[in-house]
Amino acid sequence: GVGLAVWLGLSATTLGQKALACWIPVAAFVILGYEHSIANMFFIPCGMLAGAEVTIDALLRNLALATAGNIIGGALMVGALYNRMYGKKA
Repeated sequence: GVGLAVWLGLSATTLGQKALACWIPVAAFVILGYEHSIANMFFIPCGMLAGAEVTIDALLRNLALATAGNIIGGALMVGALYNRMYGKKA
């Protein structure tokens, strides 16, 4: 979601195009209920401070899985695809 928004934002030329290019993938990411490791580093401890019954083990497990998913999605699915499509030919 975020990696795709960056690539699309960089490829857009006008401010309106850049705004839409960033907004659409991030909105889809949120609507589909995907986890973002950096956002979870704030929201889960914030919930814990507010009284949510979340253990440190659950927090670390969530962050490990969300980080792995973000790496797979951002680096492999988006980055590798762009490299395959637009990278230098050997």
